[in-house]
Amino acid sequence: MLSIWMWWFLKGDDVEQKAHAERFGIFSGLWSPTLLILSKRFDRYADKARPVPGLVDRSADQ
Repeated sequence: MLSIWMWWFLKGDDVEQKAHAERFGIFSGLWSPTLLILSKRFDRYADKARPVPGLVDRSADQ
């Protein structure tokens, strides 16, 4: 929704301003879902990870 707002309200009369508003709207619409997907993927990898040899797990002591 924010990307559509930026695309709609940031474009001006100049062709370069319109192009900038379009690129900025696309960028803002794509970076947040990308980060959410990456965080979910890294969380899956962390769940499957094997313990590192020689690393002491201090969370079990508490």
